[in-house]
Amino acid sequence: MPVRVSVGEAVRRARLQRLANEQAERFASDEAFAGSWISQDRNGFKVNFAFKGGGARAIGEADLAGVSTFSSTHYSLKEIDAERQRLTEALRAAGVDASFELRVRESQLLLYPGDSAKVKQLVSSGALSPRDFVVIVDKPLIRRPEAAISGGGPTN
Repeated sequence: MPVRVSVGEAVRRARLQRLANEQAERFASDEAFAGSWISQDRNGFKVNFAFKGGGARAIGEADLAGVSTFSSTHYSLKEIDAERQRLTEALRAAGVDASFELRVRESQLLLYPGDSAKVKQLVSSGALSPRDFVVIVDKPLIRRPEAAISGGGPTN
């Protein structure tokens, strides 16, 4: 069932998305940065910035700082991306197609292999050893359409 939002909410969300994206670009140089997301509750929108080891960072934009929170994770985006690249190369060398899904909030990298039996065999033989944040999903990747606000990015 589609979620209905007012035009004012959509405009606020799009502006917040732009500010959050700009701040995330500035945080990207921080080795500990682990991603960001926007959530909504009855009080409005909140932007969460996650860092390996936690800790708050300075946000210069007052409108963004007022709705931002910080959380701690065990892995940075750079670590997760490095693991995704390593797994991609290893699976290609083994002749297995795969796709990935990143769940920033949970610090999980979901692996959807084209041949899950072969991947299980590689893991059990020790030829492939994914890190503990990798979850091998025994089904094809399902792409879900996302509602988007023009210029604002995904809204879910």
